[in-house]
This record gives sequence, structure tokens and C-alpha cells, in this order.
Amino acid sequence: PTTALDVTVQAEILDLLRDLRREFGTAIVLITHNMGVVADLADRVAVMYDGELVETAPVRELFQAPKHVYTRRLLAAVPRLEIADRPQVPASDEPAVVLAQDLEIEYPGRLGRPGFRAVDGVSFEIRPGEVVGLVGESGSGKTTIGRAIAGLTKVTGGSLRVLGAEMRGIRESRFRPLRKDLGFVFQDPATSFNPLLTIAQAVAEPLIVHGVARNPAEARDRVDELLAAVQLPREYGDRFPHELSGGQRQRASLARAIALDPKLLIADEPTSALDVSVQARVLELFGEVQERFGFATLFITHDLAVVDLLAHRVVVLHRGEIAEQGRTADVLGDPQDDYTRRLLHSLPVPDPVEQAARRARGPLASA
Repeated sequence: PTTALDVTVQAEILDLLRDLRREFGTAIVLITHNMGVVADLADRVAVMYDGELVETAPVRELFQAPKHVYTRRLLAAVPRLEIADRPQVPASDEPAVVLAQDLEIEYPGRLGRPGFRAVDGVSFEIRPGEVVGLVGESGSGKTTIGRAIAGLTKVTGGSLRVLGAEMRGIRESRFRPLRKDLGFVFQDPATSFNPLLTIAQAVAEPLIVHGVARNPAEARDRVDELLAAVQLPREYGDRFPHELSGGQRQRASLARAIALDPKLLIADEPTSALDVSVQARVLELFGEVQERFGFATLFITHDLAVVDLLAHRVVVLHRGEIAEQGRTADVLGDPQDDYTRRLLHSLPVPDPVEQAARRARGPLASA
């Protein structure tokens, strides 16, 4: 019930389930891959693997002393907020890949209603080779900014420069040549592929659209290199999207996004729908590919543990405005804004004892 929800809404849903159990004595079967949610709500845990029940135990016992190897692997895969101090991208004379200054994005109203300003006065930059995490709850403006950078949403105020081009008022004919320097990884790998195309044909699409290859056959050598880069066997290129698992499809999506050696990759919640063990492998792969190819990245997510794992810097959005931004270790280790502290406190930890103590202390107490 909490998959793909931001941490504050997720906490509210868990509180509602807890109230339901307390007020009506309702039993709950919670089906989830989120071990933090399990630690926060469950009394007992049953672990399934390959159609079989491999372990069942009271929640504290299972987290403290997991017996089955798969359970241990699940718990080891959970991203934890460790406030890692990642080395920053070396200073460069190259201009920023993305430079937003007092950025405004407003959606027009309908039927005489006033417009809705989704992004209001936002300023930040992404330097070459840098990973910037853009975090905030649903409706904060994260995806709107990502779409504006990709040229899919109009900029209505301020300035947004992407790869040297001013996006406010830009014509498609001016932006089209720059699209080859942009890659995009979507949230749902299942719906981001044409189901009628094989994986090889889908990965080859950017190469064909931008004239690098005339057809999928001509692009196949490059496609095989890309599949190898994301650790997919060559023969997977001949399969259709429904024949791959969610993690395999997201690897293929990453291969398609880097097909043209982009200078900037936009990743919009690319792991939120994946189970924890698959998410861990995809995130590890993402970090390896980013370091190997050196592209800048805007990583849009509501998962602060993922930001901690990947991002050099973080921008925290709240209702279309920046609450705070800075080095990831600084923002997550010593948040200055109440909203950032609330996001951190809402993130469930995969430890039922610690999670119960945090809940007892109340909102923001852990900050």
C-alpha cells in the first residue's frame, strides 16, 4: 500500500493502518518489499522466496537474527541512511550542464480559474559529471522540473539553461539538436517500452532517431555493448519487455538512456517500484555506469537513503520552493529546515526496536 509514495505520505498511511488495528481490532496482512515498513508495522513476518515460505518469526527476532540466507540478503540490501561523505566533483571551467535561476513554472487555469504555480523561484545548478538529488514529497515540483529540463514542460518565469540553451521561450527546432545529449530513465520500466519492440530495437531507437544508425540491425553491435555495460546478456536483446523482470527492464532502460553518450541523464524515481534486493543491484549498477561514462545526473526521488547513496549534492523541494540545498552529507547530516528534518524523521528504518523508539518520541524528535 505504500509503494512509490513519498516518506511523509507513507508515514501517514502507516499511522492510519495502526489506528485501524487499534480501534477495530482488525488483523492486517501487509504485503510489501519495504523492510522499513515491515519494521514499523508488523508483529510477525513471513518471508517468501520463489513461491515458498522460507522463514517466519516475530518481527524483532527476524530482524535481529534472520535464519534463512534469503532473509539475510534482503536485510543487507536495504539502503540505509549513513550520511556518506562522497567526494565532490572536481572544480571545472566548463559551464554548468543545468543552471536554474528564479525558475517559475505555472500551469494555466481552466474555465476561468487562476493558474497553478508548481515551481516558484527555484535556483540550483548541476555541474558536469555531478549527481544532484532532487527530493521532496508528492506535489513538490520534482517531476515538473525534470520535465522542464527535458523540454517537455514550458518555463514561464525566471531562467533555465540546459546544455547552454535558455529553455524559457525556446523553439523545438532550437532544442532538437540538444536532445541527443539528454537521457531519461522513467519510474515504471514496464510502461516505458513499446511492447511490440524487442529490447534491442527499443535500445536502438535513439541511435536511429538521431541518425547514428539506419536500422536496428545496423545498431546491433552498439546495442550489445550497451547491454553489456548494464550487465544484461546479449541474447536478452531478442526478448520482448514482458519477458524481462522489473530489474532487467530498468537495466535496459538505463542502456537506452546512455545510448548516445549523454551529457545529462534525468532519472525520475527509477527504483521506487522495484523490490529491495533488485533496487540495490540497480542502484549499484547506476553508480558504476555513471562513474564510467561521466554524465551529469538529476536523480529525482523521495527516498533519502538513495540520495545518500548516490548524490554529491541534494536539493530539497517543498511546495514548489527550495527548502534547502547543499552537499548531501551536510543536508542529511545537519538539516537546517524543519521540512528536511520531517522528511528524515518520516523515513522508516529497518530496525523494529529503533523504529518503535522513534515513533514514541514523536515528530521531529529524532532531528
